[in-house]
Amino acid sequence: MHGYARTGQPVPGRRRPPCCRGAGGGGAGGAAGAPVADEPGLAARRMARVLDGEADREAVLARFVSGLSGTDEELLRRMLGDPPGPAGGG
Repeated sequence: MHGYARTGQPVPGRRRPPCCRGAGGGGAGGAAGAPVADEPGLAARRMARVLDGEADREAVLARFVSGLSGTDEELLRRMLGDPPGPAGGG
């Protein structure tokens, strides 16, 4: 499970996936408030901002994943440590 509650606030004792921790451990792109110097970091910060503005994070994430290509969905699953889904899914 991710390191945030549905409120978007960090959950004590929960670690975020490595893909989301960044150098300073404060989130995508490093320490909270630190500048993000690369395009992937900027994109991750924009995505996090959009997600933070939504009340139903679970629904937003589910819709996001369902809209991914099969290749991107499998990549995300591998990054999060999930087993592969059914063949041809996505």
